Amino acid sequence: MAETVKEKDPQAMLHKEILADAQRQSGRLLRRAQQEAEAITAQAEEEAAAHRERALEQARQTAGRRSAVRLARIPVVRTRLRAAHIEKLLTSVRTAAAEQLAPSAHKLSREALLTLIAEPAAIMDGDIFNLQLSRADHQTLGDNYLDELRRRAGKSALDIRLAGEPLPDKDAGPVLSDPEGRQHWDNRLSARLTRLWPELRRQVAAATGLNAVAPEWEAHS
Repeated sequence: MAETVKEKDPQAMLHKEILADAQRQSGRLLRRAQQEAEAITAQAEEEAAAHRERALEQARQTAGRRSAVRLARIPVVRTRLRAAHIEKLLTSVRTAAAEQLAPSAHKLSREALLTLIAEPAAIMDGDIFNLQLSRADHQTLGDNYLDELRRRAGKSALDIRLAGEPLPDKDAGPVLSDPEGRQHWDNRLSARLTRLWPELRRQVAAATGLNAVAPEWEAHS
């Protein structure tokens, strides 16, 4: 009889209902917290994926730009390498020409010396000039040359005399100057090659297909 009364005790029943309601509330709060946590996690993963995609796209764009820059440089580099190769070949041609003009490889004849002296003498102002030659060229020319030079230069009063120190043995060809030092004509073979090389270079390049942009020193000469 006592147990039946205890079970129907209003306070006990209220306490039991309160506990049950608290459990239900806590369950709902726990489920809501879990749902919110899952939503936050999903959003974070979505944002992280979007960030990764943006980073990947940015990396792809950067790589694309760098690749485009590298590809754009290829023709420029190829052109530079070709021009450098052509210049090297043309330089070797000039070096070979200079070696062929050296006295050790090509001794000037008396006829050639007379021509190299008479040509500038005919153009320069005046009739009196100083002449410089190497010892080898002087020996080839001899001392009896004035009448022949007058005829070739078209100047009957022409007077050309050896003066100054002989030119180095490595030089072939004459150097003429007037006594006042106002006119100076270097007609050595090496000097002639230097003067004629720009045009010779163009001719060699055109004839051999080695067409290249003229070097800067030539473009401003």
